[in-house]
Amino acid sequence: MKPWHRRGTKLNAVECQVENPPSAFSADESIFLSPGGRVGHSDVPGCVEPVLSTAGTSDRSCQVPAGVLGQPQPAEALPPGHIEEPWRYLLSTWNQVSVHMLGRVGSPSMLILIYLASNPTELPELVKPAAFQMIANGDLSVDTFFLMSGTLVCLSVLKQMSQTGKFNAALYYLHRIIRLLPPIAMTDAFLATVSGLLVTGPLAGLYRSFYLKGCRHSWWMDVTFISNLLFPYLADMGKTNEAATCLPHCWYTGVDTQLYILVPLVLLPLYYRKKQGRLWMAFWTAASLAVPTVLIGAYDLWPASMLSLDTEASIQYNYKVYLMPWCRASPYLVGLWTGYILHTAKNSPEYMKLTASQVWAGWAAATGVALAVVFGIARYNDPSPGTPQMSLAEAVLYGGLHRAAWAAAVAWVVVACHWGYGGPVDWFLSHPCWQPLSRLTYCIYLTSLPIQFALQYSLVRPHYYTNLAKIQETCGVLFIVILVSVALTLVSESPVLGLEKLLLRPPAPTRYETPILKPDELPSASSTDTEECSANVQSEDGPQCEQVPGNADSEISELK
Repeated sequence: MKPWHRRGTKLNAVECQVENPPSAFSADESIFLSPGGRVGHSDVPGCVEPVLSTAGTSDRSCQVPAGVLGQPQPAEALPPGHIEEPWRYLLSTWNQVSVHMLGRVGSPSMLILIYLASNPTELPELVKPAAFQMIANGDLSVDTFFLMSGTLVCLSVLKQMSQTGKFNAALYYLHRIIRLLPPIAMTDAFLATVSGLLVTGPLAGLYRSFYLKGCRHSWWMDVTFISNLLFPYLADMGKTNEAATCLPHCWYTGVDTQLYILVPLVLLPLYYRKKQGRLWMAFWTAASLAVPTVLIGAYDLWPASMLSLDTEASIQYNYKVYLMPWCRASPYLVGLWTGYILHTAKNSPEYMKLTASQVWAGWAAATGVALAVVFGIARYNDPSPGTPQMSLAEAVLYGGLHRAAWAAAVAWVVVACHWGYGGPVDWFLSHPCWQPLSRLTYCIYLTSLPIQFALQYSLVRPHYYTNLAKIQETCGVLFIVILVSVALTLVSESPVLGLEKLLLRPPAPTRYETPILKPDELPSASSTDTEECSANVQSEDGPQCEQVPGNADSEISELK
């Protein structure tokens, strides 16, 4: 085979595979699959496109480099300039994937992304426009979910206690397990058993030896909601050459569940002693702001997920701040305040009456805060050499407050729309077109990352990354994810929620029931009484008519 030179590149390696590799069912796959079927295979070999790097020696052997097949090479063993800079950039850009999603820095899975990128040196240029900050700071959407979770939990708990006068702790925690666990368990079961049969191509072996291996060893981290607490200790657990878990993005459900467990300690005083309860919740809100502020200042950490070549800083920020519930509690507590305001206004409608100036001020403040959070660190959030460094004071201030500030801005949108001051925003967010997707959001969240993994491991040629190509890929992946989510929802989520409503629905509050009388049993007013009443109504000085007992219309309206 002759060396292939193109625009200064050299042949680095050639990846080979048989055209239709034989697939043997493992015991787990056999159990999960229905009996029957036959797997055919062919021994016709084939090679995929060569893997190019910007520099490196020519390797004419028809094999995948050791570092790609789950046997990472040490950094000093890599050819100069071969992979170091693209690796460091991608690790920092996709820190959610490389650090706490794939399991550890230096994992072979990140090598896949680097080998598949035909233009790694161009990637820094794609993130320079200020508009890219909307993607770089996309993890603020997670804080939106924390806000929504806190709001809904607060409304649910206060509504239950207002109706029954007590808090049912057993039902509260049981609902959480029933709501979240079945879809996670079903997804883990599928991924750990037969998902490997759906991945084909030159990297399919890596999928099984790295991702599938870690999934089968650590699925329990997902179903116990503690993966976020264990990610910093993966090396101590011996997970040095496998994925962290089946659903690494379930660190969010872990944090959310851990906060959910502690919510009654914050909300119950608010119900029994309102003044003291508000002070108690204010104390915890202040603590949720102070903890990340102190940690960022003490360890000199990033204030947020940054685009940087410093992968060690990315690791430290994720392990000490991003994944920890005590550092993600501030938007959740803002959600508790939002739920409390909505609950209080429901019982006191006068709180919902805002002047036009108050409404405009609220929207202006929310918009300004949101824009400041997203674009406020744009000049620092750039991986290019020469980018100015944020001072420690700026990092502490932004890192401690920006998540709560973002949650407060979104909370205004929730309150304004709920009280009728949303205008076109309310029309758009409450449009019926969102209702079908709203039933699938949880399963979309669970299946999105595994499907992206499977598609990436099934690629047979390098990618050339552009914004348009990424948009096209996103739309295609979303379509597949929605289809899979429909099936998962129908199989695991909807049946369990239906059973919960049937078996565990709390009894309705006691109501006075008026006996229904037949028309011939209803007493009627005499004509004399009716004429006298009519005369009195026409006279301003006449006595007011009392409602005639037994009037059919009044009885029916009362029953309604």
